[in-house]
Amino acid sequence: MDFSSLPSGAGAGLVALSVLLVAAVIAATVLLRDHLRLEQHAIALEGEVERLQDRTWRLAESEERYRGLIEAHLDLIVQRDRKGRITFANARFADLMGASADRLIGTEERPTVVESSQPRIGLEGARVVDEAIQTQAGVRWLSWVETSMVGRGGAPELVRAGRDITERVAAERKLEEARVRAEAASEAKSRFLATVSHEFRTPLNGILGMADLLLDTAPTPEQTTYIRAVKTSGQALLSLIDEILDFSKIEAGRIDLAEEPFDVRALVEGVVELLAPKAQGKGIEIAAFVAADVPARVRGDADRLRQILVNLAGNAVKFTETGGVGLTVERAGGETLAIAVADTGPGIAPQRVPALFEEFEQGDGDLSRRHGGTGLGLAITRRIVERMRGSIEVDSAIGEGATFRVALTLPEVEPAAQKPANPRCRPFAL
Repeated sequence: MDFSSLPSGAGAGLVALSVLLVAAVIAATVLLRDHLRLEQHAIALEGEVERLQDRTWRLAESEERYRGLIEAHLDLIVQRDRKGRITFANARFADLMGASADRLIGTEERPTVVESSQPRIGLEGARVVDEAIQTQAGVRWLSWVETSMVGRGGAPELVRAGRDITERVAAERKLEEARVRAEAASEAKSRFLATVSHEFRTPLNGILGMADLLLDTAPTPEQTTYIRAVKTSGQALLSLIDEILDFSKIEAGRIDLAEEPFDVRALVEGVVELLAPKAQGKGIEIAAFVAADVPARVRGDADRLRQILVNLAGNAVKFTETGGVGLTVERAGGETLAIAVADTGPGIAPQRVPALFEEFEQGDGDLSRRHGGTGLGLAITRRIVERMRGSIEVDSAIGEGATFRVALTLPEVEPAAQKPANPRCRPFAL
């Protein structure tokens, strides 16, 4: 439209009117767009409100289910905030406190503790403590498990779940009392055995001494036989008494170990010479071999080591009828010596091996009755070896003999001299 042909005033008015129309159209467009945006936002808000309502309903339902499970739980459960105020308590805890759960909420009431154990850390880092609680029915023991959880306000709260362990504690205390009584009885038995053994030794030594004196009086051959029988029986009885005395000392914890230098080769040779007459009397051989790299002198308890070797080699000689007994000493690395006592005897049944080192146990009942003995020799040997911080084991099978192996740590006193073993300790091959 050409406004140039119109009067000047009318043209200006039309221009202004056109501008206003355009502005109105633009404003209407903007308002419509904002209205559409608001409608979309309102729809989105309505959906979010619905989702929040569903979530709130589910949370309420979950909380109700959780409370139902807690109330049905057999344990006592209480939850407290940082200030110790109760924020939740189930019915069992309320019964313990003698009040309703609703009345306990917001209070700091606690059960009366008359005894408590040292706290300890349980599974997954939970703190565990046992407490004796005073209740209307008497003292009950509860084992509490304490864990931390987030409360309703987002602050951490402490949850304690307690389980009644009164019967368990009572049973444990009865067992402890029984153990104390058993230890006291065992100690009294050991003192009795030690005392009686000492009392037996005095008259027995007198009998053996008188037997030696009678043998020096030129008795007749018949009398000599009788006197030697008395002496042999007395020596056997003295050996049994010595075993009982040693066992009573070990049981009472009164066995002391010396730490003195000694010659391993001389000790082994002495054991072989001690047992040689008995072995020769049975028509079997006994010999020893000490490896060249074994230190000449070591530090330890020579008497206890001699007792170990005499027990093991003496048993081997006792139960071996043909063949022989071999005693070897070798170095097993570092300051450890490996000692082995092998025989060609009847062997030990595999099912008897685990009980072989127990008190009053022997490898074979028939053989034991034939040869005699208390069944304490190997038990004493095991106790001494363990006291010396060593180890002992046995390899055996019926008809294949037996080999007892002992490992002991005996520090070297001085560098081992490079010299051959004593010729009288000759190697022995089974």
